[in-house]
Amino acid sequence: SDYGVVATFLSQGKISILNGDNIFSYYSEWPLMHTLAYDISIITRIDPYYLVFILPLLFSSLMFFLVYFLLRKISISFNLSEKFCYVGLLLFTSSPDGIFWPMQFVHQDLGILFSYLIFFYMSINRINIFSFNINTSFNPLNYKCLFYYLLFYHTNI
Repeated sequence: SDYGVVATFLSQGKISILNGDNIFSYYSEWPLMHTLAYDISIITRIDPYYLVFILPLLFSSLMFFLVYFLLRKISISFNLSEKFCYVGLLLFTSSPDGIFWPMQFVHQDLGILFSYLIFFYMSINRINIFSFNINTSFNPLNYKCLFYYLLFYHTNI
């Protein structure tokens, strides 16, 4: 279904929300992942059929490493055993969100990846979302991260 949207975009030569009489109209309402696949297909001349297999592998690999780095940062900051990181990765990789979405070419996969990227950015910059201290320096990017996280979480791109 999402592959069909990318193939339709390529056959039309443009990216657009497909109208209601097209079978792929529902899937084209979240075009960010389809636009990414469309652009990669045009730039690299890779058939979108192969991108359906390559992109989920790339997204799931990035998610795995982001979760690893987040768990590693948590274990170091709380002086936890290294086993904490491995048990956390085991739970992540065996969870439905770690298995089901990343193995498919669907828009939820990209939304989950962006959510992990935002959490990773927040952990690197030590953003505490529960304390908004006026005395600290104001960085609008920190608040934009919260906005984008809410956007990605609720719309799934």
